[in-house]
Amino acid sequence: MVPLWDGVYGRKVHRRLLHAVLLLAGSLATGLAAPPNALAAPRPGMPRDLQASFTSSGMSLTWRAPARVREVRVAGYVVYRSHSPSGSYKALTKRITGGRYLDRSARAGGLFYRVVALSASGARSFGSPVAPKLVHPPAAPTGLAVSADHMANSVS
Repeated sequence: MVPLWDGVYGRKVHRRLLHAVLLLAGSLATGLAAPPNALAAPRPGMPRDLQASFTSSGMSLTWRAPARVREVRVAGYVVYRSHSPSGSYKALTKRITGGRYLDRSARAGGLFYRVVALSASGARSFGSPVAPKLVHPPAAPTGLAVSADHMANSVS
């Protein structure tokens, strides 16, 4: 077992424990509850630029990795889906890596997605909900004439 004062790691643990004890002592003296995250691990940054678009295979989601926050590395992501932006979100994945996911069970319209970044310790950062952008195919061109003879076909 490593003593609390041995090395940099010991000093960090000691400071965190001391901070938690002081918070708890202060809350007992004032009657206020200590913050629930007094000993919480640092969270990674939020995923950036989440985009969702409906394709023939399902809902395609892409995002960029978060900026590093306090040197917390992202260990993976969890993708959530809901029928309203403030509704109850259901996890579609366990921890995945990379910045893309294809929701094959999605139907066009009425869905919202949220991607959560996970640190190695399990701390989470929730990204903002995103509604998919439906891309409609362009209209068929008008005013075309097709001509054909035994030598060639042409469109003008």
